[in-house]
Amino acid sequence: LIVSNTNNCSHISISTTEHTLDDIDESSRIEKHGGLVMASDQYDVMDKEITSFETKRLWSKDGKFPGCAFSRSIGDTKAKSLGVIAEPDTI
Repeated sequence: LIVSNTNNCSHISISTTEHTLDDIDESSRIEKHGGLVMASDQYDVMDKEITSFETKRLWSKDGKFPGCAFSRSIGDTKAKSLGVIAEPDTI
C-alpha cells in the first residue's frame, strides 16, 4: 500500500500479486500436498509435459476433480485437502 499526499491531492496505490497455478510457489505447494497441476487435456493422458493451450487446473490423483483454476480459496474443503490455502500474502 502506497499513500501519498501533496497539498489537496491524495493518492493511494495497492499492489497485489495474483495467486495462480502458473506461479511456481503456488503449484509446488499444491503438488507437495498431493494435488496435480495440469490442463484438462494433460490430465486425460497423465502427461503434464505435452503442450497445452488450456488453463492449468488443480486435480486429485483419485479422479478428475475438483478442476479448480485457483490456488487460494475460502471454504473449498476438497481443494484445501490438495494444498489450496486461504491465507493472503502480507507485506
